[in-house]
Amino acid sequence: KILSSNSFFLSRTHYYAMWKRGIVVAAVVAVLAAIAPKLSTVEPLTSDVVASLQEPQVLERCKSNMHVVITGGTSGVGLDAGKKLADCGAKVIVTGRTLKRAEQAAGNLGGLHTHQGLELDLTSKESVEQFASVLKEKFSKGHPLDVLILNAGMGYAPDYTGPYLSQWPGGMQETMVSANHLGHFLLVNLLKDVIIASKTRIVFVSSIMHSLATEDSVLRGNEWGKGLVPEGTAAPTLGQLRIYGVTKLMNILMAKKLDRIFADDSVSVVVCTPGFVSTGFGKVNRDDPFNPLEYIPIARSAESGGNVLTYAVFVDVEKVRGKMLIPYWIWQGASSTMQGYLYPLQEFGFQKFTKANTIYAFNTIPSSYDESFQDKLWDWSLQVVGL
Repeated sequence: KILSSNSFFLSRTHYYAMWKRGIVVAAVVAVLAAIAPKLSTVEPLTSDVVASLQEPQVLERCKSNMHVVITGGTSGVGLDAGKKLADCGAKVIVTGRTLKRAEQAAGNLGGLHTHQGLELDLTSKESVEQFASVLKEKFSKGHPLDVLILNAGMGYAPDYTGPYLSQWPGGMQETMVSANHLGHFLLVNLLKDVIIASKTRIVFVSSIMHSLATEDSVLRGNEWGKGLVPEGTAAPTLGQLRIYGVTKLMNILMAKKLDRIFADDSVSVVVCTPGFVSTGFGKVNRDDPFNPLEYIPIARSAESGGNVLTYAVFVDVEKVRGKMLIPYWIWQGASSTMQGYLYPLQEFGFQKFTKANTIYAFNTIPSSYDESFQDKLWDWSLQVVGL
């Protein structure tokens, strides 16, 4: 049907009005982002993370034969953090879902040392056990495991059609839960003795999306064995975002539980989020150079996210205990009911207008501090992975 000139004019007017409203909303967010942090009593830990990483005490520790393991270090924020740590003198092990990609990434880290790439599939109990065995052998010979960055994870891209279930001793489990939580849970438990002996700094890479989750959505028991959708079909956007948020809350609950377990062992635990960054996260074909996130104006670079992970390695744990490192200011004054909606919106809004290289430490959602909630997830995870 051919539009009349009048209907075309109305349509054009309609879209022009939408564009104007968008400009107004962006302007309001920009003003709030500029003013609100100045009115807040929360001060950033650093307003120049790049300079912080060049401080003498940081460089001295990095050059003192520091050994770092980064899961999911073949691209994105994990690869960038690996390069930064290698540049300052650390020896780095990176993992990938294929040995080829892991070895390629390790060869491109630079620095003074030869680095190592190892295969790790966090949805496979056998793969995690094999990887843990290699690390235990390596770090039982006098070399401490100084830093363990639990960065690897997954989301369901629009072209992802499965598998949506992974096999564990406790039964089939949702693949994203396996990759983002269960695999790292098993790994840390298998490395417990090494971690205690090494006084390891453990860094969890979580997300502001954890605020979308609740205790009921985390503790689903056998429901996780059903899968989000049938194999061979694409996952609905909202459904996969909810599960992603659940797995990121699982990361935080596990971190807080470990903080209690290792309280007397000089092991430190730090939680961070790189923010919304333009990486290939969630892509099925990692060799495809096209990255749609690069065209989203609010997204920051992988380098920006890598700065946060690297800062988490060196930050004074007493300044961030129980909190999450976030590269932008957020308003925590909302009720717990509203936080699930407001936190992600603040990331999309405030991140772009927060001064680059600024890092804050904010509380996670209130339910994450519930020790009984932490214990329930821990006990369920032990049963699922067969420990």
